[in-house]
Amino acid sequence: MADFRTYSPEDVINANLQESAIRFDSVCEQELAHLCELAEEILSSGEIGTEWISSLPDHAPVFSFEDSEGIPFAHTAAIGGLRELRASWHKVFLCTALRRQMAAKGPLSHELFFSDTEAIPPNAYNRVVYQKSSYTDAAYLQFAPLLSVPRASYAHSFPSACEDVFNGLCEFCILPVENTAEGQLNGFFRLIERYGLKIAATCDIAGTDATRTTRFALLRRNLTPLLLPGEGKKLFEFTAQETRENTISDLLLASRLCGLKLHRLDFLPRTEKSPAPTARFTLLTEAGDLYAYLLYLAMEIPQYNPVGIYSHVSPKHI
Repeated sequence: MADFRTYSPEDVINANLQESAIRFDSVCEQELAHLCELAEEILSSGEIGTEWISSLPDHAPVFSFEDSEGIPFAHTAAIGGLRELRASWHKVFLCTALRRQMAAKGPLSHELFFSDTEAIPPNAYNRVVYQKSSYTDAAYLQFAPLLSVPRASYAHSFPSACEDVFNGLCEFCILPVENTAEGQLNGFFRLIERYGLKIAATCDIAGTDATRTTRFALLRRNLTPLLLPGEGKKLFEFTAQETRENTISDLLLASRLCGLKLHRLDFLPRTEKSPAPTARFTLLTEAGDLYAYLLYLAMEIPQYNPVGIYSHVSPKHI
């Protein structure tokens, strides 16, 4: 006698979902192949350089979720969210394919993504300027092993130290950027932005009270990261303003798809010049695809401001 199985509604739904998943996997494979072809086409259209990166078009696919009569589906909001996730995934994979094919043509360097790399005057090379105090002296001793022949120079104020770096008199300066009492020191970050400085390394200096510490940054105009003894974890820090096309959550999603881990996210005070939400992102680059993410930023939000690619120095480097 035949064994007739009775299917419950849950069984039917699960079977349909499984069939949909199989079809989805097939579509994804086709999409990946097309995105790789698109990356090859983009790279074959011209020479690779910073101007080429800044001129990359937005190749995000456009999806339509309306029925044959032009009436939106009942779950428009949910489907729209899926569309945004799918578009972000496409963009990130395209950038990953571009980075992979660019690396096959030759080694990649940070100079490709940042045009502010410049030669250091011989008299300024490895010269570190700072406003002298017991704390900045301790910070200098933390940073000195990172440089081949460090030389200390003293300034009468923190803005004066920044000016010496900006004018090419010194390669580095030291500024406090955070403490346990006040958190991030936005006034000093505004100073860093005003002079176009980039973080090369950070360290923590303990005060007389062991529970209070101050974080200092070693800064210079060049964004190329320093090579640390033992090569600690690299952090990529940048600021970006939220727009209608690119939200803070979009940038976080893309960083996750590139394998970068969120280390810290700070929101900056709004000003008359910057009324839209502006965030400072700090991402761990270990085991992630930083170059793919830099391509994504160049394509999606080229007005972002890189703050630095750096490592945090621990006392063991002294």
